[in-house]
Amino acid sequence: MSGQGVETIPLFPLGVLLFPGSQLELRIFEPRYLSLIEHCVDTGTGFGIVRIEEGTEALREPDARQPMLASVGTLVHVIDHMALPDGQKRISVLAGRRFEVLGTSERADRLLMGRVSWLREESDEAFPAELQHLRVLLGEFVDSQANDRIEIDLDNISEMSWWLARLVVRDAALGQRILSSNSPVERLHTVDEILSMQGAN
Repeated sequence: MSGQGVETIPLFPLGVLLFPGSQLELRIFEPRYLSLIEHCVDTGTGFGIVRIEEGTEALREPDARQPMLASVGTLVHVIDHMALPDGQKRISVLAGRRFEVLGTSERADRLLMGRVSWLREESDEAFPAELQHLRVLLGEFVDSQANDRIEIDLDNISEMSWWLARLVVRDAALGQRILSSNSPVERLHTVDEILSMQGAN
């Protein structure tokens, strides 16, 4: 995969994957993540969410092993947060840039740090003529959500591919394949395959 620079960022393993533009609400209770969120809110920095392929999110025992992670994740930023009476936090995050995990290390507080390479989006691809029905489908979705004021640039192939992925992908393996692709056209073809499979069932 082609990347843009290498950095080390904090990771938050989860049992879900996030496409760029996705929002997610989380309840934070582990000390390592409470400290992470406080730092991110104070500094405006983000953290990476990566799907767990094997293992669990919470490390409930001192000798519990870190989970095995997918190779590609998404950087998120906290867009809303609320302290709860029990000392926990409720946060909302917005997903943005994608990254490939090159390696991980563990801090003393058991927070997982990832050495990551940022993935480059191919921006010069034209919308395939054979997939115009996907543009129509997305346009119909926007019209059906008029009360929610959803705005999608139907001329932006990358934005459209991520929107369609969020709407139709339910399988984790296919979702990871889409998340890992730098090509909007490739992502659109995968979405079309999914829709064809759903129509056949």
